[in-house]
Amino acid sequence: MNTTQYFTSTGSPDEIRSAYRNLALRYHPDRPGGDLRTMQEINRQHEAALQSLNGRTYSRTDARTHKSYSWTYEYQAAQEQDIRDAVARFFALKLEGVTLYIAGTWLWAEGDTRPVKEQLKAAKFIWHAKRVMWYWHPEDSRSRYNSRVDPLVAYGAREIDEDKDRRQALAGTRPLPI
Repeated sequence: MNTTQYFTSTGSPDEIRSAYRNLALRYHPDRPGGDLRTMQEINRQHEAALQSLNGRTYSRTDARTHKSYSWTYEYQAAQEQDIRDAVARFFALKLEGVTLYIAGTWLWAEGDTRPVKEQLKAAKFIWHAKRVMWYWHPEDSRSRYNSRVDPLVAYGAREIDEDKDRRQALAGTRPLPI
């Protein structure tokens, strides 16, 4: 039986999510060397780690405005699962030339999407004509940003390039981002 504790050195929701993304790239069953049971244990521990933070107050400084603010973390299990499912649906499509970004709870896809637009629609992504990108967000998530501001810049989007990130992580030049 696996007794590895995957989230022992994390302290904030952002750190736990980052650790989860790294672990998912390494152990997801669809990845070389991945394992279903290990990934199920990682998912269980990830949820437990986030739930343990429920109600804690954190402080953060906005990188753009340099203003500090505090917030109380509220774990939302259904939303977390929705995001995991959406990422899994996207990668199950195995799209060439399409890049996925995560910005907060929103996913954005760009690149050569015209040939695969029906597949993206089937994966519940929506076309955003103004940004010329596809997006997905949890049903209970609403836009909280000004439409004139690029959310990928404002909310610190992270590109997910499975092959590139995997190669760099294996070479030791960069940690796994997701």
